[in-house]
Amino acid sequence: MTLVTASGTVMLRSALPAGNSPPVRPRARSSRGWLLALLALPLVLALSVVVDYFAYPLLMRPDRQDFNKGINGLWLGSRWYLGRAGEHDLSEMCARLRGAQVRYAYFHVRGIDRSGSLKYHQQKEAAALVRYLHDHAPGVKAIAWVGALSLRSGGEVGLGFQRVRRKMASEARWLTDACGFDGIQWDYESCPDGDLDFLRLLAETRSQLGPDKLLSIAVPMWWSSRYYRPVARSCDQVAVMCYDTGCFLPRAYALWVADEVARVTAAVAAANPLCKVVFGVPTYKDKTIYHHAYTENLAMALIGVKDGLGKKRAALSAFEGIAPYADFTTGSAEWSQYRSYWLCR
Repeated sequence: MTLVTASGTVMLRSALPAGNSPPVRPRARSSRGWLLALLALPLVLALSVVVDYFAYPLLMRPDRQDFNKGINGLWLGSRWYLGRAGEHDLSEMCARLRGAQVRYAYFHVRGIDRSGSLKYHQQKEAAALVRYLHDHAPGVKAIAWVGALSLRSGGEVGLGFQRVRRKMASEARWLTDACGFDGIQWDYESCPDGDLDFLRLLAETRSQLGPDKLLSIAVPMWWSSRYYRPVARSCDQVAVMCYDTGCFLPRAYALWVADEVARVTAAVAAANPLCKVVFGVPTYKDKTIYHHAYTENLAMALIGVKDGLGKKRAALSAFEGIAPYADFTTGSAEWSQYRSYWLCR
């Protein structure tokens, strides 16, 4: 429609009815904005992960709630069993066990060969060690920590052979009867979830040890709750190794430990109220594809342990304590953290 003004200027007026304006095309600038936002999202997420990686350990500390029952463990190297420690070393070791409120001293007695036999039989040295411990650290139990590397993990121990299991069980009895240990701990790595041969080993070991000796096992973090039921009915103590997870992010590791603490204590308590759980916490600096020391360390592990014990589904009745790994990797800084964060003093 054409309209001529008084000045003679010609103006065009839309012929469209009022309220029916022509559609407005999307601006190219808006499309580019969305595209840039989408491209920037991965960068923002990556930056958030990096910031959290560094900030979480700096800002977070274990909960101040005291879950310590004074029933803790400690893994100790093989030099004690092999008789390579002097009087001064033994005295310092006993003092440390008392001060750290350790109930279970897991002494490494080295490994098992393909026949099921101990590779080292140090009866004289072991008996002297146990006597010294009982005299100078009353109440601390000397537990023989026995390592066994499975065939599937590149080792030589096959629990599928009955003769191997029977020999291992008899060696467990030798450690308690001849050497005086208060119990044994099988550290069978890596034991898959649902392994029936491992359950057979526990049953055969129990028949050799009798009811008065502690039967403990060191286990990984990936077992199912279903497998914990028969395991808990077959032993006295489960020591969960909360390390070598391959986890890279500190927050993710702490969350994983917390979930494991709540889940395992609940599963064990439901299966066997007499079986107790100890959680192994790392203090070593080794760099492997499975262990990242910035992530897996005492402080981060204790955040997870305490958060897990604080969950409603956790069974505190099944929980005994924590166990640093190990005496030969725990320095003064870690012991200070242990006293501050766990003993709360």
